[in-house]
Amino acid sequence: KQIMAHQRFLGKFIGANGVLPWMVQQFDLKYQPIHLLRHPGAVVASQMKLFANEWFVVRGVNLQRQLSAYYLEQYGNYLSTLKTQPERLIAYWCLHNVVALEHHQKQWMTIYYEHLLLQPKEVFGQLFSTWNIEQPKEILERLDVPSSVNLDLAAEKTVQLSKWRKSFNE
Repeated sequence: KQIMAHQRFLGKFIGANGVLPWMVQQFDLKYQPIHLLRHPGAVVASQMKLFANEWFVVRGVNLQRQLSAYYLEQYGNYLSTLKTQPERLIAYWCLHNVVALEHHQKQWMTIYYEHLLLQPKEVFGQLFSTWNIEQPKEILERLDVPSSVNLDLAAEKTVQLSKWRKSFNE
């Protein structure tokens, strides 16, 4: 019920990393937003598995067409050297996160997925403490509920964190 009472600040905005500094300047947010990061290798392995037949994986990501002149000037030469789909997707992850990582000014909390998985009580404790609200008891009970993507409840957390490595060769 406490979670429901605070739903007005809960939301997921995929792709907002590049505009995060702008968003915190434009909106008077009651609570610091969360910048949730996951290892780029894990993200790319998931994309390649889940979206294997999608256009951006089959045809390749053309980063030059999707980037502003600023990024092309800085990274264009390097991006043109990328040959494989995983290389392109990891570069895409990096470019989506570089703005938020370079502009971190305590206006948002960066939380790493890996820390959240391994130390959820500490991460949630810090989160709710920073927001200065009481942590809902139900939140820790929901930690063992699998996502719709990962239904393997038996997997050890450390195994879960490293299994993406099997998606790549040397």
